[in-house]
Amino acid sequence: MAHHLPVMETTQCSVEPSLVILPKWLMLNSLS
Repeated sequence: MAHHLPVMETTQCSVEPSLVILPKWLMLNSLS
């Protein structure tokens, strides 16, 4: 099980920025 932890951490590191960028991208899309 332990060898899955780095994968989960990497996924979290790539998912969290997406959750921040996506709302901004949607706002820009709705403005244009």
